[in-house]
Amino acid sequence: MRRLLCLFALSSAGFVAVVATAWGAAPPGAVRGTFTNDCFGCGDSELVSRLSASNVWCSWRGDHVWVHITFRNRTNARLKVTVQPSYLIYLGGKHGSGFGSLTDFKIDAGRVLSWYHDAGKPKGVRAHARISKCEPSLYLLDTA
Repeated sequence: MRRLLCLFALSSAGFVAVVATAWGAAPPGAVRGTFTNDCFGCGDSELVSRLSASNVWCSWRGDHVWVHITFRNRTNARLKVTVQPSYLIYLGGKHGSGFGSLTDFKIDAGRVLSWYHDAGKPKGVRAHARISKCEPSLYLLDTA
């Protein structure tokens, strides 16, 4: 597997690690998911339609759940993206869906970004309980 440059950034919603890795690779045990970009109040529908997401997965790392999405910005503008990193734990409820879970990042025009987010410890759930669904979504999108 190719190893590329790792960049770390701080976000107002917590620590976000942005890492470029080989495309399509999900770690063993990761739960593949879907990214929804049908957000209410996102504004410019052309910008929304030109931000694509792929390689979506959720996985345990230690006692935290991590969410991964590969984004492609096919606009001519730098975008500020706000993601809600939602996932479901089997018989443990939905997590990452509250306002406190929202996280922002920026992606330059014409770029691809492999985005990793530490969604934290799911409250009241034992570590490594089965993740039954990985369903992060777009919350807000604007030019940066």
